[in-house]
Amino acid sequence: MERYALRSGRYYQDDLISLLVQEVRRGETFVDIGANLGFVTLTAAKVVGPEGRVIAVEANPVLTQRLRQTLERNDLRNVEVHNVALGDRAGEVTLVTQGHHGTSHIAPVRADSDRIELKRGDDLLGDLAGPVFVKIDVEGAEQAVIDGLATLLGKARVRWLVEICEEHLARFDATPARLFETMGRFGYSPYLSRLSPISGKVRLRPLPAPLRSQIYDVLFVRSEAAEPNAPGT
Repeated sequence: MERYALRSGRYYQDDLISLLVQEVRRGETFVDIGANLGFVTLTAAKVVGPEGRVIAVEANPVLTQRLRQTLERNDLRNVEVHNVALGDRAGEVTLVTQGHHGTSHIAPVRADSDRIELKRGDDLLGDLAGPVFVKIDVEGAEQAVIDGLATLLGKARVRWLVEICEEHLARFDATPARLFETMGRFGYSPYLSRLSPISGKVRLRPLPAPLRSQIYDVLFVRSEAAEPNAPGT
């Protein structure tokens, strides 16, 4: 991921970045839950502009420190960084790190491991008011994060981009179907995004049920809100 960015000058998930540029507006609030090194955070900071706000949440303290250094070097002052894990309760968890830092994930506390602060999502983000765009990529803990954000889920003009991976969700006894059901109870409709290689635009189509794909992103928009700002919807 880092080598690709160094050589190409862009993040490796072109479809995600294109969707962000297409859907997020200047002056809005962007929340990056599972910020990693900050590729998405940095793009969001540019898109929302100095009058907008970016909140980056990352559990890994090493990645958080690197992100803060990047923000300082680029003099980006519209980003705040929180070194915590989000969930449906407050407490502590273990951070399981692997060879690729993008696959790190949280787990129950173990005696032989470092502990990471776990915050209930609404305790950190419940006061936000729309328009807000929330991206969640936390290697399987997406359901727990969403369950902890009931206050934000109930507010108007909030959109959600959630990574779905059945294998990862299973670590936390969750399923894609349950996640879709939770979002549906709050009035959100799911959309699947695809980047057109011809036009370079992201096209969105309604997604009535989870896919059998290994891993993919789903955009959830409240049904009473404006339709997504993409062609081909």
